[in-house]
Amino acid sequence: MFYDHVLRPLLFQCPPEFAHDLAKLALKTGAPWKLLGAKAASPRLQSRLGALRIANPIGLSAGFDKNAEALAGLSQLGFGYLTIGSMLPTPRSGNPKPRLLRLPEQESLLNCYGLPSDGLERSLPRLARWSRSAANTTPIIANIDCPDVDTYLRVLAKVEPFVAGVEIGTQCPNNQDDNGEFNTRDALEKVLAQAAQFRRKPLFVKLLPYGNEAERQNRLELAELAAHYQVDGICLPGTWRVPTEQLSLGYGQASGRMVFEKTLETVKDLATVTRGKIAIKANGGISTGEEVFRVLAAGASSADILAGFIYRGWGLPRKAQAELLAQLDAHHLHSVTEIGPHLLN
Repeated sequence: MFYDHVLRPLLFQCPPEFAHDLAKLALKTGAPWKLLGAKAASPRLQSRLGALRIANPIGLSAGFDKNAEALAGLSQLGFGYLTIGSMLPTPRSGNPKPRLLRLPEQESLLNCYGLPSDGLERSLPRLARWSRSAANTTPIIANIDCPDVDTYLRVLAKVEPFVAGVEIGTQCPNNQDDNGEFNTRDALEKVLAQAAQFRRKPLFVKLLPYGNEAERQNRLELAELAAHYQVDGICLPGTWRVPTEQLSLGYGQASGRMVFEKTLETVKDLATVTRGKIAIKANGGISTGEEVFRVLAAGASSADILAGFIYRGWGLPRKAQAELLAQLDAHHLHSVTEIGPHLLN
């Protein structure tokens, strides 16, 4: 209630990126968030994301904490896992500002960040320190984005010891310097084939969103390839590009409630082509427990949240857990592991 009626209206008076920076600053320490009395998730919500055991299937998407700065606070909020990054091998400023736009009526965002990053030299020590902390109880997945196969393998090897899993991003839709090489079968196969020889932690692949049928078929082919190489999970965001003169590039990538239905369709598509061989991380427009239930029924193993975190605040993971438990009760289910496609409306 405080966030909805007091803090969010104040934050929304600030430029969106400034408000985002304030939120990260507030989350750099765990103490005040721990004092809010975070409770353990119900055992009914325990599940698996590939080889990862997670306390609940509600995770934070990559993009909120790009440089492993806010793990102390984020870990206290009740997420089942946290995806950080994208972590880049070298520093990058990203695209010019303005690059983040709110659409409050739709509880959505448009962004053209373009992968700003502190670079591995600065962000990896933060991650290493956190991995040794006694407060490190929430699984961390590091999303990485690299320009070539050798760099992917080098960064994977450096990051893997300090996280529960690594997520390879094939391309950021707002990175104008990326030629899209890893959206081709040959390039992605080189990474996955070589990574399979030495990786010790769960590996995930995040694909570029699609905008037409040819791109959709390409992404599903890449998902099949990932399943062939037995990665732990796949993510295909249900987002798309929206023209706007209010952002520096003249467009932004949509996220939030406006993209949920497409996300639901991508999960169904991925479930069809991967046939249960790998986990599916639903990503895009999910902000309630009822929506988490729907993507799980469509075939997902978990739900990544980002825009919903901004609109519903720090209490979202707990609220969504309660809403998800209510869905289990309404469908006479004991556990999230019992959710199946027969329950999808």
